[in-house]
Amino acid sequence: MRVRDLGPLLIEQGGRAQPVLGTKGPAMLALLTIHANEHVSVDALTAAAWGDHAPAGVASTLLSHIWRLRQLVEPDRRSGRPPQVLLNDAGGYRLVGTPSTIDSLFLAETTARVRDALSAGRLDAALGRADEALSRWRGRPYGRAADADWARPAVARLDELREHLQERRIAVLVALGALDTALSDLRPLLAACPFHETLRALQMEALHRSGRTEQALEAYHEARRTLLDELGIEPGRDLRALHRRILDDDPDLAGPPTTTTAPITARGPGPAEPPDVAPPRPSAGVHLPSTLTPLIGRDADVSRLVRLLKDQQLVTITGPAGSGKTRLALEVARTGAEAYEEGVWFVDLVGVDDPTLVVDVVASTIGFVPSADATPVQDLRRYLTDRRVLVVLDNCEHLLASVASMVQVVLDDPPDGAVARILATSRERLGVAGEVGWTLEPLALPLPGDDPSDHSAVQLFLQRLLAADPGLEVDERTMAAVVDICVALDGLPLPLELAAARAPAFSLTEIASQVRADPGRLRRPGRGGHDHRITLRSTIDRSYQLLTDGERAAHRQLSVLPGPFTQAAAAAVLDTHVDDAGDVLVELVHRSMLTRVGADHPDHPTTFRQLVTVRDHARTSLRTIGMAGQVELRRDHFITELIGRRPPLGTTGEPAWYDALDDDHATVRATLTRRLIESPSASGELLAAPLSFYWYYRGRLVEATRWLTLEHDLRRDGDARDLAVTRLALAAILTLQGRHRQARPHFDAALTARPARGDPRIDPMTEMLVGAMAAAWVTDHHALLLELHRHLRALAEKTDTVHLHLLVDAVDVLALAASEQRESALTQAVQVQHRAAAAGVPMASWLVSGPPLAVSLFSGRPEEGIPWVERCMADHFPSGTGAGGAFIETRANFAAQQRDLRLAARLYGAAHATTRRVGMRWPWRDLTLQLIDVTRDGLPDGEFDDHWRAGQDLTPLGVLDGLRHGWTDRGVASPTDGAR
Repeated sequence: MRVRDLGPLLIEQGGRAQPVLGTKGPAMLALLTIHANEHVSVDALTAAAWGDHAPAGVASTLLSHIWRLRQLVEPDRRSGRPPQVLLNDAGGYRLVGTPSTIDSLFLAETTARVRDALSAGRLDAALGRADEALSRWRGRPYGRAADADWARPAVARLDELREHLQERRIAVLVALGALDTALSDLRPLLAACPFHETLRALQMEALHRSGRTEQALEAYHEARRTLLDELGIEPGRDLRALHRRILDDDPDLAGPPTTTTAPITARGPGPAEPPDVAPPRPSAGVHLPSTLTPLIGRDADVSRLVRLLKDQQLVTITGPAGSGKTRLALEVARTGAEAYEEGVWFVDLVGVDDPTLVVDVVASTIGFVPSADATPVQDLRRYLTDRRVLVVLDNCEHLLASVASMVQVVLDDPPDGAVARILATSRERLGVAGEVGWTLEPLALPLPGDDPSDHSAVQLFLQRLLAADPGLEVDERTMAAVVDICVALDGLPLPLELAAARAPAFSLTEIASQVRADPGRLRRPGRGGHDHRITLRSTIDRSYQLLTDGERAAHRQLSVLPGPFTQAAAAAVLDTHVDDAGDVLVELVHRSMLTRVGADHPDHPTTFRQLVTVRDHARTSLRTIGMAGQVELRRDHFITELIGRRPPLGTTGEPAWYDALDDDHATVRATLTRRLIESPSASGELLAAPLSFYWYYRGRLVEATRWLTLEHDLRRDGDARDLAVTRLALAAILTLQGRHRQARPHFDAALTARPARGDPRIDPMTEMLVGAMAAAWVTDHHALLLELHRHLRALAEKTDTVHLHLLVDAVDVLALAASEQRESALTQAVQVQHRAAAAGVPMASWLVSGPPLAVSLFSGRPEEGIPWVERCMADHFPSGTGAGGAFIETRANFAAQQRDLRLAARLYGAAHATTRRVGMRWPWRDLTLQLIDVTRDGLPDGEFDDHWRAGQDLTPLGVLDGLRHGWTDRGVASPTDGAR
């Protein structure tokens, strides 16, 4: 852990730095850091955070901030273990720190060590330590807290230490003869401190010793004019004496031989941030563009590529526009430079339009002397063959044939032990034998519930954001907007940087709205038209121009598929055979215009997606040629056919259909949006109602309510029997959510529709009534259940569908139990379950388990109920987990009744998380609250909470697997059993 307080406050863990959010926490941490290893009272912390306006109840709020700070400085501290860094200290707190954990302490210690090293004549050691300390300076210490009265003395002290260190560093450079470096680094210091006579003296001495005596004398006169004009005083005695010695050409001023560079690894005065992996000391042969900011989120890529280049002659970094290929290549080259004693060269091909010039550009960049008897490419091969060099070829995609031809000649038939290496960046591979490709993915994005600051996309955007707007306060609201922007831009570095550059002009909320509406308009402010990345859309257009006509058409048409999509969906919108669509997808992935998402499960098809920025370009191009409506119709027809293939309710074929909907779920939503919102039509097939059980099994009740309501409103004036199917589906979903009052009008209207025998709407209405009765049972609305049962029986007499009769028999069991005929219900439950298993209708099996479970639970006979509930889970969970929380809750109750309290606590946590995820009532039964109290009271202090938290990380299928295989009799599982 490291507190980085020489600038805006950051906490670094494992090489990752994150800001302290809000205003109160940073102020408290700043005060604790200023008084590191000293007692800080609660009153002082309160005054620092709230000033003179502390609200009532501030003590508990302060404890909350202390807890959050401890989470940052000691994230791995286990519950119950005493803190080791931020300690309770007699009515206050104490931050324990050392120079290795607090940057300001490091600066103070290093200043003293540099002074001692100078006194001992150890100039190299003094320079190295000064560089290391100054590289940690990132701006005004303590961030926004620096202006507080209690912080000003500490800030002034650190400013003074930094000035002393900068002065001594320049003195060392002059003493070592690194005069050009010293003069370069003096410029910003003198601009900031024009009256600093010691710095003026060092400037004069460096100029004189480098042979520029006239400039040295002019520097003295400039210093004298400044002092007289601004302060009305003459230069001091030391500066006047140095002036006289220069005039006299004092031989003692000659010093050691001068050098053009100094043996240093960082520039002291600059605000450079230390990289996560310290680069080796660059040699004179390292020719790379400077990078002013640290590379974020690519540590693993850098390490792996450096290792790859040890064994491979050609490595190509590929990825979509804006993914950061160039920046990664530079970091790889800089980090691995030590291995290339004879040079590292960077060749930027972006401005090369003539393919015949590729070899000349590479040769001129390296600068070797050509021979008279060979072609340029032969000269290049001859030069590189036996040399330990690395050549970075950047932006190769528009010159693939020429670059590939050159590389093929240069690397063909290498001698044993060949050491020359080529690192290329391109939006597709060069296609050279022996090439190793490295696909660069977008930066990591947070998922719901994650700490956003742990993810590299957020870290990059925050760094660029604070650089663009240093005064921005990063609080919870800010962080929410940051995450919104990062997700909208797919975590691509270039779009994130372009979006952050808008911060001086727009609020984060406005920027988030802009990138969602039109990410392609993002542009780099202040750049001229020569920059190929001036706008995001122009960056992607470079890749688009390299496609064939057929690939361009596919790129445009795939934009109607807004998220992950299957090859089948692609074939539908491209209006081609599925195998031909696959060939096009391969090419677009190869050219980084399409991303392979993969499959959620081994038996699911691979899915693909256009990154948001790429899709924006494709969608704009499709609209420009006026084909958007035509392609959207093809997409909608594909989804309508998919929905129309719904298997009979409750049968074993349903899970596969649900999986198919999952694979193209984003496309399903796009079609629903177009058919129910953008271009609504009351004619055509029902779309939302057939999906109601899918939404139930997937736990998407809120989404189901939205779409079903839209379909209902659209068809309100249509055929009452068509509308009845949608009304029953909507009423069942509302009932599951416990919204009985809203469901009642839909039931009343739907039950008046009475289709005759042979009407195709009989079976859908029967299925929806079965679902509605199940919802009434789950929510203990027995009066509604019995009412619906009478209508269901009348409707079922008009259908000849076998599986429906089995489902109706299953809900007959629920009706018997609801009318207090428990013994008959239990007898029929066993019979129906056997028939359901034989007929392959698992829904009927888990429906009839309700009454036996209730009887076993309320009679306190868990040994009878457990086989029923676990069979119920086994029948229900493979289709989905919409009501999974109720079953897990019941199993937890049985565990509590058996006094298996650790298992009960874990299952209660899993039940709560599952139920809340799908928006259903928690707990299902009032008895659960009593049994939770029994479980908590029966476990040692804190143990209930530990098991509850462990359960919250379990999926329903994980619970089922743990019950079968992973847990011991005392409910203890390994950390990975059943985890997500």
